[in-house]
Amino acid sequence: MQETWIRVTGMENPPSVSDKHAFLLRVAANIAIDLIRRERRHDRRCIADDDLLTSIADQAPSPEVIVSDRDQLRALVNCLMQLPEKPRSALLMNRCDGMSHRAIAERLDVSESMVAKYLAQALRHCRDVFRAMS
Repeated sequence: MQETWIRVTGMENPPSVSDKHAFLLRVAANIAIDLIRRERRHDRRCIADDDLLTSIADQAPSPEVIVSDRDQLRALVNCLMQLPEKPRSALLMNRCDGMSHRAIAERLDVSESMVAKYLAQALRHCRDVFRAMS
């Protein structure tokens, strides 16, 4: 209402109006439309509090997850250390270094079929150890 009063009284050259009541309602409606448009533009540019909090949330794992992951890593290291050297090396070269069977065979000075047997042996051993833990 105050905005309508300011606009109407602030007009330098007021139009000749036959229905003053309708004119005031039209001015008030235009002000309301302007306010709604301004709020919509503002809302589109603003980030909601939930979005803001989600974007700055700590992505680091919780202490419980860290402890659990460390326990699993420790168990995996112990499991790998139980393996004979060549099967362990073959598994690490294949899974960690991404080496092919041929490259592992050359490095270990064995046949490619032997590399496949080493990998199967190592994977079976790890599976059995982790099944026993569960």
